[in-house]
Amino acid sequence: MKAIQSLNKITAHKNLIFVTLFLFFVSIIYRFPFWFIDAMNWDESTFIIMGKSILDGNFLYYDFWDLKPPLAFLSVSAIMALLGESIYSVRFLGAFSVFISSLLVYLIGRKLFNPYLSLLLGFLCIPMMSIYFSGQSTLTEHLAMPFILSAFYISLKKKNISIKSAMIIGLLISLASMVRLNMAYISIPMGIIIMIYSNRSTILGKIGTLTAYAFSGLLPVFILIAFYTYHGEFDLLFNSMIVAPFSYSTEQKSIFQSLLILTYYFIKLDGFLYISFKFVMFFTALIGVIILLLKLHKDNNHKLIKLLVFSLAIIFSVLSSGGAFRHYLIQLSPVVVIFTGFFLEKLNDFKYINYFFILTIFFFLALDSEDEL
Repeated sequence: MKAIQSLNKITAHKNLIFVTLFLFFVSIIYRFPFWFIDAMNWDESTFIIMGKSILDGNFLYYDFWDLKPPLAFLSVSAIMALLGESIYSVRFLGAFSVFISSLLVYLIGRKLFNPYLSLLLGFLCIPMMSIYFSGQSTLTEHLAMPFILSAFYISLKKKNISIKSAMIIGLLISLASMVRLNMAYISIPMGIIIMIYSNRSTILGKIGTLTAYAFSGLLPVFILIAFYTYHGEFDLLFNSMIVAPFSYSTEQKSIFQSLLILTYYFIKLDGFLYISFKFVMFFTALIGVIILLLKLHKDNNHKLIKLLVFSLAIIFSVLSSGGAFRHYLIQLSPVVVIFTGFFLEKLNDFKYINYFFILTIFFFLALDSEDEL
């Protein structure tokens, strides 16, 4: 029996290595044509300027300023320090972030679907994060998703969440928020999930788990505050990370306006026969949501509950960002892909229809990819 279990672990390990390599090379190859375009998005250009400024020894937010959290710029400066100060380094960072996100979609899918469907979802995540919504360049949406998807995956691995897992989840959400501030909204719903599914049975135990989660989440913030306070620039940090983003989000679009605008970007009639790959993915994801709700009605599976709460939290965080720019939708792309999985899983009951629909998806993907490339 132990020999069989060991063999299964070895097989699973080999499969994961294959999937990892496959998704890595697909991510690099799929985004490779974008590496040779000098300027595609002014946000990316700003990241490069800010990152270069940090490498030159300048104080973040002092000599150059932009409305983004510090880890967005530090990530760019780190990759330029490692691979050289060029546009290729920054574009590689975007491709690598998409790869990690696609791998995490695969791993999340493995907790919900069969291996083949999970691999398909991991693959579909790559074009969804690359060819639409200004996704060809390297944006904070790309950089933040690996952190937030990792946090969700850890919460999904086991029904009950340990103190150690809660601390890792809190730290990952905090790091995601240091890249895109709207990710901080996710901390409260995830905190509720941690409280409910804590592996401690007593109220005090659950509070202890939640306290550990909050402490690890606030730790990077305290370190940042201490650093700027030590240098006498606390007001600069406070205005850059709190006052300016809050003013921006409240003075832009309302949540309802953002919902209408961002939904339009998804369902806009374009492409062959006025149908696009993202159009198909959006509506199959909506059907997937209905299928999930029907499953929840029959069985309160903790994985489905966590997925629903996480999805609603990330949707709310995007809608609360204020600007309603189309590149915000990159943050929703992995969620859309995962919910499409429920639809495709249901199609397995109709064998030939399932094959036909998957071919249809790849047909529209090929057309959209050609247009964008």
